Amino acid sequence: MVKIVAFLLIFIPVSYAGQSLQDTPFYSIPVNDIDLSSCKVEMGQGSSIDFEKKGEKAFYLKIGEDYKNYYEHSSDYNKKILVKLASLGVLKDPLAFKTVPYSLVYKKDHAFNLETFAVIPIKYKDALPVIKEFSVYNTWVLKNINTKRNGDKGKYFVDILSLDYDKQKRLFDTTVQMNLLYSGYYKMDLFVLDNLEDAQAPNFALKMGGSSPLTKSLIGTFHFIAPSGTQDYCLVYFVGRSEVNWTLYKFLPLAVIRSQVVERIFTFLENIQFRAETEKERLGKLSKKSKRKNVI
Repeated sequence: MVKIVAFLLIFIPVSYAGQSLQDTPFYSIPVNDIDLSSCKVEMGQGSSIDFEKKGEKAFYLKIGEDYKNYYEHSSDYNKKILVKLASLGVLKDPLAFKTVPYSLVYKKDHAFNLETFAVIPIKYKDALPVIKEFSVYNTWVLKNINTKRNGDKGKYFVDILSLDYDKQKRLFDTTVQMNLLYSGYYKMDLFVLDNLEDAQAPNFALKMGGSSPLTKSLIGTFHFIAPSGTQDYCLVYFVGRSEVNWTLYKFLPLAVIRSQVVERIFTFLENIQFRAETEKERLGKLSKKSKRKNVI
């Protein structure tokens, strides 16, 4: 299952500026379980969001100007995403988190659930053409995704073989190879639900059409946060849920998923960041070329 392996991420201890992220209050809390009523919100100056714990279940959020419009026009769910990222310290200096992985994976109601985020070092308006170019995802999303890092031998329990986009049907025709349990090749359709042009809360989701012997249902949603102002980055928060065959749910422990996927989160995030940085470099060259023409 492409979502299980490409986005089923690890829950590992990481640190930032000497502080363990595990010490933050919402580190192991799913976004949907955050109680907004516990957060006092004030609007402030600057380009960041400051988060402070005031009590066991009392928190303070000071929202800078660059996030004010997003917060004021967001749904409660999107506000919870901001609270989660702010609580982790991400929104003080997002670009400093490019190489600090965080993810949450847990079992609930016969489903694997996961959350993670990435900082994309390019403005959302510049990243949008790349994000919407689904037809070429197969050329960069899967780069090195089936290769173990540091020269380690052996295979992952599942390999992702293809992610071909059908423009007419608006879906990804996906092929994976299971190397354990239900070994063999499997195909499935992932329909694209595109809300990337939403001015306030851009997002897109991948939803499996029908069901399969391994997976009853699957959906993964990419929520994009685009601060205003001069900030040269955007953020993406991914939330996924995959209801799987009861055998996989019972006998595939989270410890196995974590140990198998720990390397792939790094590869996946590297692919996103490299693609964004390549696009940023291309746009920079075009801008310089345009300025030279204007001078002449």
